[in-house]
Amino acid sequence: MASSDANRYFGSGRALGIIRDILDDARLVRIATAFFEPSGWQLLEQTLRDKEVRLLIGRPEGTTDRIRSIAEEFAAALFSGDLEHRTRSIAALRDALQNGRFSISAGGGTLDPRHILHHAKIYISDDTRAVVASSNFTFSGLLTAREAGIVVRNEDDVAYFIDRFDEYFEQAIPLGEELLDLLDRWLRLGSAYHVYLKALLAVYGLPESEEVGRLPALAGYQRPVVSRILRNVEDFGGSFVVASTGLGKTIMTAHAAAMLRAAGMIDSALVFCPAGLRQMWRRTLRAGRVSSEEFSYSELSITDWRRSRRMDVLLRELDQVDERTLLILDESHHLRNEESGGELRLRNSRIEEAVSKGARTLLVTATPYSRGVDDINAQLRLLPKQDRQGLFANHSAWNVETPAELSDLNCSVVLTAPIVVRHFSEQDEAGERYVIFSGDRRMYFPRRIHIRSHIYENALDAPLSELLKSGLLRRRIASEETAPDLFGNGPSGKRDALTEARIIHQFCSSSAEASRVLGQLGEEGGFDTLRFQRQEELSVFARDARRIPESMLADQGQDPKIRALCDILRSHPAQKAVIFCTYVSTAGFVKAALNSLLPELRVDCTVDRDADDLDRLLRAFAPISNSAEFLEDDTAQDETLDVLVATGSLAEGFNLQDAPLLINFDLPWTVLVLAQRMGRILRPWHEPREIHIYNLIPSTMERLDTDDLYLARKWKERLERRSKEHRSFADIPVLLEEREGSVEMIALARVLRQTGDPDLNLDEALAFVESVEEIRTSSFLDDLGRASEADLSAVRSMVPGLRSIKGDASTEGLFVLFSYRDRPCPVLFDMQGAILLDTVKADEIMARIRCEPDDETQGIPQRKLEDTLDRYDRLLQRSRDTWAHSRGIDPEELRIVCSMLLRS
Repeated sequence: MASSDANRYFGSGRALGIIRDILDDARLVRIATAFFEPSGWQLLEQTLRDKEVRLLIGRPEGTTDRIRSIAEEFAAALFSGDLEHRTRSIAALRDALQNGRFSISAGGGTLDPRHILHHAKIYISDDTRAVVASSNFTFSGLLTAREAGIVVRNEDDVAYFIDRFDEYFEQAIPLGEELLDLLDRWLRLGSAYHVYLKALLAVYGLPESEEVGRLPALAGYQRPVVSRILRNVEDFGGSFVVASTGLGKTIMTAHAAAMLRAAGMIDSALVFCPAGLRQMWRRTLRAGRVSSEEFSYSELSITDWRRSRRMDVLLRELDQVDERTLLILDESHHLRNEESGGELRLRNSRIEEAVSKGARTLLVTATPYSRGVDDINAQLRLLPKQDRQGLFANHSAWNVETPAELSDLNCSVVLTAPIVVRHFSEQDEAGERYVIFSGDRRMYFPRRIHIRSHIYENALDAPLSELLKSGLLRRRIASEETAPDLFGNGPSGKRDALTEARIIHQFCSSSAEASRVLGQLGEEGGFDTLRFQRQEELSVFARDARRIPESMLADQGQDPKIRALCDILRSHPAQKAVIFCTYVSTAGFVKAALNSLLPELRVDCTVDRDADDLDRLLRAFAPISNSAEFLEDDTAQDETLDVLVATGSLAEGFNLQDAPLLINFDLPWTVLVLAQRMGRILRPWHEPREIHIYNLIPSTMERLDTDDLYLARKWKERLERRSKEHRSFADIPVLLEEREGSVEMIALARVLRQTGDPDLNLDEALAFVESVEEIRTSSFLDDLGRASEADLSAVRSMVPGLRSIKGDASTEGLFVLFSYRDRPCPVLFDMQGAILLDTVKADEIMARIRCEPDDETQGIPQRKLEDTLDRYDRLLQRSRDTWAHSRGIDPEELRIVCSMLLRS
């Protein structure tokens, strides 16, 4: 080789030989390199053995100067190098640090590789020679890449490089001790639970830089829910969001919409909701800077444009729906009845057509079903269809076999209040539980819930019992039967259990409702389609019986139920109260009676209110819970209300927690309705308090003999599925007796009496609501909430690329959490490196690797550990390359956040 050739090079494979040659007999080696990998150390390990090595490592611009963060960046580069050989290379590097071969002075034994911003590549041998090159201290830079360099031998030039190196070296940040700690920790197996928790935080975490306009900040428990919604929209085209009342479904959905808009995934939103919620949605989405149109479900069902001045707007919006439109279906259980007369309901078909155009869809509810799992599946069918890989394409609809499965369905996210209270709330000095809202605002859960059952004497018991036993309510049949049918119905008409149950409920509601229904019973055709077999006799009976409720209407103060209501209100002076009624006539009657008997109270009613008027009414009654800091048009109310009389439509979606007092004037039909009503005020409040719930129970419910009601077989079967022996108030949902003649409202009344007047703590009240709904929080939210601060701290300080081995796993394979362009990508591989479950199946993957805090990581004897980790890394590299190839990306673009080997 000519002398000039020995001084310069340009090509592949030349750098390593020349650098080895000039460093071979050196005592002190100075190396400045922008990048360093264990593979590079491995190539020069023999050459550098027993030498003092001063290593000056570059770092990215903008990196903080904190020693730990720089050491972690350096370690991350080491750990992401050549996977197949990295364990032995890093072990050798650790040994060099421990043995003082990576030191700042000869024989000093200090551990001091250093870090400063630079891009130079220079290798200096003592004070005699230097290689100035393009080659980084990596396998590629030294051996495979086309690199250029020159050997400097001139004494003055070498001295210049040494002086400059030493100057920068003195300024640089020492990394030795921090780096040694990281290398040592990385070479040990990590905790399987910490790998699982790290993946949870990554997969269900939310970027801090979300763009949400003027929306209030998310609470801690809300962030992973929004993250899950965003992932579901991206992976499946939509999400089913189930969250207990009071946990902020609207705010979480609005945040998701704002972030989807900021990410360029949507341009606008169409909201379908109960009429009274339209204004609330308009204000909230405007605060999130999302362009939107809001329609009620009743508008969605209209066919005649003359019945709605907004019909043209609705049809135009539906016509313009595309893949950049977000459909928000609030209180989506309104869509659970998908068929009418054997055909798809218009409202459901219009939604399905919009979804078929590519619209992204969010279904939001606190009560996904009332009758059974078919209610849930009817709503799931409104989401974009899934294919066999889980992507949204024209294949099968989502569905579940039981309500409990909903929490683990890939496209859904379920959040229940008990989980928030148990795992995401804090306690103040007095032991009161609260959650942080809007960044710094404490919102307290009620400490106790007092439930009282007030039994009153129903003046209509005698005529009601006579009516039920008389047979006058038997329906007219087309032709006379000569023999009784299967259920004992003869030629005197057909018994109708549902009609009888409804009339019982109406007679127990109010004298106004009883008078109204008796008026209908007294006339032929009083009901639209119902005809009675013995109408003439029924008319005579109805006219006579109507005198009783009419007398109470004339003198409201003599009505036992009204007197009981007034007593309750007087016992809670200066407290707002919401009164729930089932029937419109009852609600009007209650309002009139209170205005007359308690004129000092300001009372209003929700009946016959349009959307704007209802919004004004709600904000007059509950100005705190129906106002928020992001509302531009939030003005002082001209009026305030003490009592709000509401029908069942207000039992969902509305914030009424300004009232600590709830009165069920009408006994709910089902336990589910009871829980929904409780949910209106069982919500966080700005100060600790207790709430009171009263149930007015008529004497009728105790006097009805079980034989008075015939129960249709289908209804009985439904009730029996939810029936078990009751033990406490929280077990009410499963208390219904499995006897012929059992009707849920009657069983509920009897058990409310049997349980007396319970004073429930918060856990007990929430357990009742949770058991009613028969759904549980998505496991990832439960696990995030249960994570201790010590475990979270350990995860935050986890070394990059940590490996773990979990024994007793249900599936053998390798879990890897990749990071690709800052997006977490969990993947499960088999033991040959083939993909078992891809990122789109994130929920299923997390279920497969789920760990408990006390799960033990599988131990490996020290003598076998290095070989085991080498095999682990070879599988990891095959898996990484397989996944990168399936996505058409360069494996070097993937960062391995952590991984876990699963062994059965």
